[in-house]
Amino acid sequence: MAVFSPFQSFPAKPPRRHEIDENQRRHALRRQTKGKSMNRAVHRRWWIGAAVTALAVLTAAAPAAATGSGSGEAVLVNSAGQTITAAQVKSAQSRAAKLRAADARRNPANVAGQDIIIGNDDRTLISPTTSSPYRMIVHVESSIGGCTGFMVSHDTVLTAAHCLYNFHQGWGWGQNLIVRPGRDGGNAPYGSCTGQSWVPVGWVNNGDLPNDLGGVKLTCDIGEQTGWFNIFANDNLSQVNTAIITAGYPGDKPAGTLWRAAGTVVSHTFDMINYSNDIMGGQSGSPLYRWAAPSGCVGYCVAGIVTNHGNETVGNAGLRFNSLNIGHINYWISLP
Repeated sequence: MAVFSPFQSFPAKPPRRHEIDENQRRHALRRQTKGKSMNRAVHRRWWIGAAVTALAVLTAAAPAAATGSGSGEAVLVNSAGQTITAAQVKSAQSRAAKLRAADARRNPANVAGQDIIIGNDDRTLISPTTSSPYRMIVHVESSIGGCTGFMVSHDTVLTAAHCLYNFHQGWGWGQNLIVRPGRDGGNAPYGSCTGQSWVPVGWVNNGDLPNDLGGVKLTCDIGEQTGWFNIFANDNLSQVNTAIITAGYPGDKPAGTLWRAAGTVVSHTFDMINYSNDIMGGQSGSPLYRWAAPSGCVGYCVAGIVTNHGNETVGNAGLRFNSLNIGHINYWISLP
């Protein structure tokens, strides 16, 4: 019985023997070529993985990172709509490590200019703000409102994602962003700067707390004047009952004034941290820091950032730096 194609008005012609042999040869060649391509891709990925250097930030004895998304899925997005995949973040780690190593040699904040004295748990006004580490803390303002951030390289600021992209009220990206390092009321001793905002895709899509981390790539090298904080991340090391400091720009105090609070770490999980320090609205994005840290972090070391309020039992809450979100930070630092 003749077989009809739906696109033809005549019987399909059965293939001849030599045509069948030729088709088989082509299929075999195609499978062989595909196999070689897959082998090359596997070897290429292996060499790329082997070439990635250790992170400049401290991740000693960190466990294998959980795979939250595939290498081809977007994990970061900026206010211009550009998205970055996990594979791109990974490939930037070597460049970020070199930049952080070079930056460390010229970072004026790595010189111990003063001891950190853990005082009482009340907020204390800092003025003037030109000593380290206070000059490395920035006032962040945009159409979303006022927040706090801090320098992590000569041209990179970290803050909370909700300070850059408003998920819960649906406002989207903050407009007219401006940062002022070491702002002291009406005085901005290091001037001001703007830049490109970045947040995790998970924050834009879901607004979940483990993704409440944002970066601003500045259009200036203002960190050359102020210095910057170092990042401390060690998934296996308990920080409970250790001293921690925060300083930021609370909204219940005179505009643009910097306030410091001392406290201790109450508890933490892999990606969240609770602490006894006093905070108020406007201090989101403030660093949770100490002078030096276990396992070799030098200078002023940040273990996490202020993100939201808690209560007297569990303490206030923040995002803890870990072996996953440190990749985002390193990517932002690596950007030209």
